[in-house]
Amino acid sequence: MKFSCLQENFKKGLIIVSHITGKTVNLPILSNVLIRAQEGKIECITTNLDIGIKIFIRGKIEEEGEFTVPAQLLNNYIGLLPHERIDVQSDDKNLILSAGSSQSKIRGENAGEFPLVPEIEKDCVFEVQLSQFREALSRTIIAAATDETRPELCGALFSFSDSKLTIAATDSFRLAECVIPLLSGAASKKCLIPLATLQELLRVLAITEDEKLSVYVAENQILFSFDTVELVSRLLAHQYPDYKQIIPREFRTQATLPVQECIQTIKAASLFTKAGINDIALEVKVQESILKVSAVNNQLGENVATLPIQVRGEDNAVVLNYRFLLDGLQTLQSETGFLGVMQGTSPAILKPEHGEGFLYVIMPIRQ
Repeated sequence: MKFSCLQENFKKGLIIVSHITGKTVNLPILSNVLIRAQEGKIECITTNLDIGIKIFIRGKIEEEGEFTVPAQLLNNYIGLLPHERIDVQSDDKNLILSAGSSQSKIRGENAGEFPLVPEIEKDCVFEVQLSQFREALSRTIIAAATDETRPELCGALFSFSDSKLTIAATDSFRLAECVIPLLSGAASKKCLIPLATLQELLRVLAITEDEKLSVYVAENQILFSFDTVELVSRLLAHQYPDYKQIIPREFRTQATLPVQECIQTIKAASLFTKAGINDIALEVKVQESILKVSAVNNQLGENVATLPIQVRGEDNAVVLNYRFLLDGLQTLQSETGFLGVMQGTSPAILKPEHGEGFLYVIMPIRQ
């Protein structure tokens, strides 16, 4: 194998693919990156067996071939080289890199030992605006479970239908749902994607400037394609719960909250919550048009604050986990938010006051 490319292109590619590599005792080659030059394309590929990432790098190929070397070592080394052309070639045991007056050899392994990153069928494809998708993903996956005791909750449900993509995640204590339009794709499809995949996808999306994301859904796998990047992942085979049943539709109390003031008030009250419970009491006073926020800790003291709000309905009170409440408020992306409460034993709902497409549900803490 022999090719040349610019340092900045090689560096960007390695930053994107090397993140999922790591030390694996049973399969050490998973810490490597596969570099392949063939059919006029230079590719960098990594996998952890659950996720595979491939990026195409612009360059000039003189001799086709492929070779694997430790990803982190190569990434760190390329990052230190000057912004100029790098000449890359391989022999039986080494990847040889030449840049200016510098030359290095990195010990590697034959590409035949590297696990295959599966190619998936591209029959079922959907396209979304990348910036909208990135925003929707960041707003929803905060609610996904990280505890493996319920593996079906350790991911997000993607539902493609009626020219829309609905992303939902829940850990059974709170739920986030976001709906965005599709640019193309008419089929109806549902798939459950692991949280680790979506976190990695979000990381990569943060450093791309492409405008469109293509999503290919197969029976057991999903492929995200954008710019010069392809990320493929297995799908979770578990049955996702019917989360729509817990979304409240009727409310005895409806309040409009000033979001930033509410966030600051809750952060102050959180200093007085009980460890491990994180309980904050919200009390809506209709006659006074206020939201009373309080927290009590017998060892530390207590905090009580009020906020002026717009409110309709009846006086009401609910106790919520302040961490979940803050997460919900911070994802509203709105100056004012809607809070709907039926009663203290029912889920509360948060939404932006204006604009559809996002909701956040929090289960109450029963006293």
